[in-house]
Amino acid sequence: MIRQTKPFLKLSIYIIVLTSLLNCAPNPKIESVPKPESVSKSVDQDKPTVKEPSTPAHSPLKVYRPKKVVLEKPGNQYFYFMKSLDSRNNDDLAMAVNDLKKAIQADPHSIYLQKELVLLYLNQKDETNTLKMVEALLKKKPDDLEALILSARVKQVFNQPQGAKEIYEKIIRLDPLKKNIYLMLGQQYTEENDLKNALRVYKNFTKQFPKSYAGYFFLGRTLAQQRKTKAAIAAFKKTLKLEPGLEEPLWELIKLYQSQGSAKKVEKTYLKILKSDAQNIGAAMGLGYFYYKNKKFKQSGRILKLLGRRSLKEPAITRKLIQNYIERQHHTQALVIIRGMLKGVPHNSELNYIAATVYHLEKKDTIAIRYFDKVKPDSDFYTDAVIQIAFILQNKGNVDEAIRRIEKVVKTASDKPAIMLYLGGMYEEKEDYERAAKVLKQGLALASDNTKLHFRLGVVYDKQGLKQASIETMKHVIGLDPKHHNALNYLGYTYTELGENLDEAELLITRALKIKPDDGYITDSLGWVHYKKGNYDTALQFLQKAAALVPDDPIILEHLGDAYMKMNTPDKALKYYRRSLSKRKNDKSIIKEKIQKVVKHLSK
Repeated sequence: MIRQTKPFLKLSIYIIVLTSLLNCAPNPKIESVPKPESVSKSVDQDKPTVKEPSTPAHSPLKVYRPKKVVLEKPGNQYFYFMKSLDSRNNDDLAMAVNDLKKAIQADPHSIYLQKELVLLYLNQKDETNTLKMVEALLKKKPDDLEALILSARVKQVFNQPQGAKEIYEKIIRLDPLKKNIYLMLGQQYTEENDLKNALRVYKNFTKQFPKSYAGYFFLGRTLAQQRKTKAAIAAFKKTLKLEPGLEEPLWELIKLYQSQGSAKKVEKTYLKILKSDAQNIGAAMGLGYFYYKNKKFKQSGRILKLLGRRSLKEPAITRKLIQNYIERQHHTQALVIIRGMLKGVPHNSELNYIAATVYHLEKKDTIAIRYFDKVKPDSDFYTDAVIQIAFILQNKGNVDEAIRRIEKVVKTASDKPAIMLYLGGMYEEKEDYERAAKVLKQGLALASDNTKLHFRLGVVYDKQGLKQASIETMKHVIGLDPKHHNALNYLGYTYTELGENLDEAELLITRALKIKPDDGYITDSLGWVHYKKGNYDTALQFLQKAAALVPDDPIILEHLGDAYMKMNTPDKALKYYRRSLSKRKNDKSIIKEKIQKVVKHLSK
C-alpha cells in the first residue's frame, strides 16, 4: 500500500542546530559532567595521555621496517620484501601479500617477515590467515614479546577478548615493566565490566610504577565505577600530586563530590579549574548550573551572562552547550544555562533558536513558539524557525495559521523549493489540491530536478483523480532517482489498484523492497500485487509480514482479511476485518459490508 504520511515533513531541529549553527561533524561521546577542555600531558614512552583511556589494542598496528635493505637479484628475500613494500604503498595488498610470501620462502626462518605478513593479512581483514600466521609465530617463539603483543592485538581486532587477556597476562609475567600492557589489559577488563580484575591490574601497575600518574588515574576511575568513593578520591588526589597541572582528575573529583553531596568541595573544585583556566567553557557552565541549583542566583547569573556575551565571538561555547547537555538529553540543565546566557544577549537568534529546540524536545510547544518567534529575520535560522512554528501549529490542527506563517517567509527564504514543498504539503492536508499543485509547480520552476517536489506533485495529482498525470510524474521521479523507493512503490501500487501492468507493478515494488526490506507498507504492496495476480499463498505470506511490521494500519489489516477469505479461512478473515474497522476513522462502509458477508457466511 501507499504510506499515508503527512505531506508536511518535520525538519530535524537537532540536525539543523548541529550542522547549520556549528558547521561541524557529530562529536564523540562525552562524560556525564561537562567534559573538560583538553589538558593532555605526555608522560614517558609507554604512558598514554590521561585525557581518554588509552586503548592501543584498537590503534593502528606498528609496521615493521628493516634497518637496512639490500636489493639484490630476484629470489633474494630483500628483493621480494621491497616489491611487497612498493605494492603496499600503491594499495595493492594482494600483490604485497604474494611478494611477502615469496620473501618468506626465500628466508623461512625470518620472524620479522612473518610478522609483516600478519600485518598485511590484518589490513586485508583476513581473519583466518591472520590468526593462522599468529599461531604459527607463537609456536616458533612462544615467549617472543613482540609476537605476543601482536597476537593479543590481533585477537582483540577479531573480537577474541579472552585470548587477548590471557596473552596480556602472560606478557606482564614475562616482563612486568611493559607499561602499556597494563593499560590495555585493564581497559579490556573494564570494557567487559570485569571491574575486579581491572582493579587488580591497575593496582599492580601503581605498585610497579609508583610515580606514574596514569596508573592512579585509571585506578581512580575503576574504584569510582565500583562506588568505592573514598578510595577513588584518594587515587585522583594522588594523580594530581604526581601531575598537578592535569584537569581530568578534577572533573572526576567533581562527579564524586556531587555523589557525596559535598557542595563546598564541588564549588572549590570548579573554582580551581577556572583559576587555572579562566576561559574554561565547561567549568563555567558547570559552575553556573551548580550555583543555580543551590539557589545562588546572583553568582549563577553573573557567570552565565558573561558566557552569553562571549558566545557572540566564541562559537565553541554554543558547541559545548550542545555537546555536553543537549546531545546527552540533559534538557533541564541546558535550559537553565541557555536562559542565563540569554540574559547577557537577549536578542541572540542562535541561542533563542536553541532554547526553542530544547523546549520542543521537552514537548513544551507553546514556550518553544515564543522562543522561535525571537529569531530575527536577518538570522540564518529565521526560515527554519518559521517552519518549526508552522509544524507545531499544524500538529495542533491550526493549519491556516501554519500556512500564514510559511507564506510570510516565501519571498525571503534562501531555500525557496523547500518552503514550497512544505507549503504545498499544507494545502494538500487542507484538501486544497489545486492550490497545492500550483505551489509545488512554483517550486519546480526553481528546482526542476527536485525529486521531493515531483513526488509530492504526483501524490496531489492522484488525489485530484488525475491518475495518468500521477503515473507520469512518478515515472519522472524514478528517472531522476532510480532508487526512490517511495516512487517505485507508489507507481507499483497504483498499477495494482488499477489492475493493469501487474508484472511491471511486481517488478517496481520488488525493487522498492530491496531498498527498504523491512518497510511494512511496501511489503503490503507486494502482497497485494500477488493477490491481484491470483497468487494467494504468496500474497498471504507477504501480507502477514506486513501486518507484523505495521500492526495497526487499517488497509493492511483489510488486505490480510481479503487474503484469508481467498484461502477459505473466513474466521481469520473476520478477525482482521474487525481489527481494520476498529482502526478506521472514516470510510467504514466497505469494511462493514465485508464483515456482514463473512458473519452471514459463518452462520450458515
